[in-house]
Amino acid sequence: MAITDQLNALGIQIPPVPAALAAYIPSKRSGNLVFTSGQLPLVAGKLRKIGKVGKEVTLEEAKEEAKQCLLNALSALLLQISSLDQIKSVVKIGVYVACDENFTEQHLVANWTSRRRRSGI
Repeated sequence: MAITDQLNALGIQIPPVPAALAAYIPSKRSGNLVFTSGQLPLVAGKLRKIGKVGKEVTLEEAKEEAKQCLLNALSALLLQISSLDQIKSVVKIGVYVACDENFTEQHLVANWTSRRRRSGI
């Protein structure tokens, strides 16, 4: 089953590429590698949540924001390839979590993206 079909079956849609908030390009291809710029959890050009995890943002909300970042990265990736099925492997995922100084569960926010990678979605 195609990756896009798997996502659709889960009710997940790849959003349009978010407009850049600064002077950068969303993705760049170099040979067989595609690099994406850092992604914020933007929807329709706006952040859904503002604040730090463990203070204004809950762990569950942060996981949803990580999901949106991943979807935005896939959208940027599609600027360079015609189908997500062309992806052979993911070399690196970097996750940055803006959090309260007492928050210690950053790995749980980041795990959402790595679980998708392992499952093939």
